[in-house]
Amino acid sequence: MNLKKISLTTLFASTLLLAGNVTVNAPGQFPEGVEYNTKTGEFFLGSLTNKGIIKFKKDGKTMHFSSAAPLQIAGIHIDYVQNKLYAAGLNRKEAFDKDPNTHGAANLFIYNLSTGKLEQNIDLTTVNPNQEAYFANDISNDNNGNIYVSDFKAGAVYKIDSDNKASLFYKGDKLGLANGLEVIDNKFILVSDVVPRDGKWQLVKIPLDNPKLATRVLVKDDIYRAFDGMLVNSDGTIVGVTHNKEKTASSLIKLSSTDNWKSADVIGVATSKTRFTTVARIKDGEYYGLQQNFKNPKKANWVLEHVKLP
Repeated sequence: MNLKKISLTTLFASTLLLAGNVTVNAPGQFPEGVEYNTKTGEFFLGSLTNKGIIKFKKDGKTMHFSSAAPLQIAGIHIDYVQNKLYAAGLNRKEAFDKDPNTHGAANLFIYNLSTGKLEQNIDLTTVNPNQEAYFANDISNDNNGNIYVSDFKAGAVYKIDSDNKASLFYKGDKLGLANGLEVIDNKFILVSDVVPRDGKWQLVKIPLDNPKLATRVLVKDDIYRAFDGMLVNSDGTIVGVTHNKEKTASSLIKLSSTDNWKSADVIGVATSKTRFTTVARIKDGEYYGLQQNFKNPKKANWVLEHVKLP
């Protein structure tokens, strides 16, 4: 296995500023998700403090996108064909408070990518009732106009069709707590399960045409401890954020598969001394990790760390 290991604190120590970390001044934004518009060069940040979505370029100057956010926002995702920005709506406090009278939320917000107008607010809990808690997390879409949303607390994946009709796409014994997800080759979804089995963190592969045939994907390296945010490159490789045991620092790792994702190999690693939540792709090999340790919701400046991972 050709494993390329890159330390951001050594190899890139003298070039990170030249390469261009991006710092944005957005007091209290408290983001979990980041997305990059490859057509306009704009970053988007969600908010876990109900501040809506902001956008900015590499100079860090914020521009208005949308303050219309009925809930907090975790993952965000651009659909260029539909000219939409999708956002996962949640109630973080309720999702974790263990109060039997509160259950969190799992909503899909659909925004017009050009105007920022909130066009749809879809409550996904209606198709997966009576769960102890809900936490809409990450989003992807296929080439047929369908949107997929992971629910971290309910351990589920929802599907929203081109008519904005929601359904429960997958909830079963192959999936524990669903985090990042991506549609691959318009044939199946890969979902990060943050619940280890037999001492190993694994992905879950769910066929789009028959989700009942979901399987577990063994990742052949212990550095993989589940993905937080993840994305797919143009060559079909997967890049995602995984954390160290203490969850104080993160690595960006690249996965590939030679057996149609029955298993996966780690073929690239870039480590950081900070913790990332999610990652934005500028182009294959060039990414920005969102620095977020969840310790200070009122923090003013948020940093996107520049990462090169060939």
